[in-house]
Amino acid sequence: MKEQKIINLPFVETISRSFMYTLCNWELYLKVVAVGIIAVLWEMFNGFPVLCSFSDVECVGGAVQSISSLLILLISVGIIVNYCRAIILKAPIDFRSGGFFRRVLLYILASFLLMLAIVVPFVLTTLLYGMILGLFGSGANVGNMTYLFSVVVLVAWCICLAPVFLVFAAITVDDKSITVKQAYMLCKGNFNKIFWGQTLLMIPVAVVVYLLALLYQAMGVESYVVKFIFMILALGLSFLDTCFKASFFAHIYQYFTFYKDK
Repeated sequence: MKEQKIINLPFVETISRSFMYTLCNWELYLKVVAVGIIAVLWEMFNGFPVLCSFSDVECVGGAVQSISSLLILLISVGIIVNYCRAIILKAPIDFRSGGFFRRVLLYILASFLLMLAIVVPFVLTTLLYGMILGLFGSGANVGNMTYLFSVVVLVAWCICLAPVFLVFAAITVDDKSITVKQAYMLCKGNFNKIFWGQTLLMIPVAVVVYLLALLYQAMGVESYVVKFIFMILALGLSFLDTCFKASFFAHIYQYFTFYKDK
């Protein structure tokens, strides 16, 4: 049997391409986030629940907050599907066809399965470690050591699951040949690059959102207009982060599928 050749993903180049493609294609960004008007209207008529996380007081959830989060999540998945297809297939933006809704449903299902694959082993491992540490460790250090162990385990486990991102990109372009097994074969030796690349792409928007939240708290203004502006900025940044993610998915998909038969 012919041994699978290891494909070496160029880490810095892939991150750079993912960033620059998004930042240099504002027309595509505006097209895919146009569907976000649905979230804007919901926010306007329901007291801007997206700004709850910007407040310096405890954010109390509720039905409105939950619907807002779900709506943004669904829109984000739709953006990822269209953005990946635009990069990989040069396909037109589509938010209405049966194929679009099928891809969104498959993407959400795959995301849910990935979440379970992360959460269940993580919780069980952390609980077991905490129990063992509680029996043999000193009480004062149990909490801190369990927390540190939890973070290390979570990061390590997420790195192990990083190749699944390739499956997400495949779902958006209807590529059934990229199974989980095939993704692990193609991504062999690149787990860290995929995980940390995706993590680094999240940092710029995360920093800007944090600064925006500090500004919102410092202003302490209850004006409808001010809240509307911050809501637009919050949603715009959230969808920009989604486009960065989609760009990264699309670029690693293009790279691995191009070289898999070389």
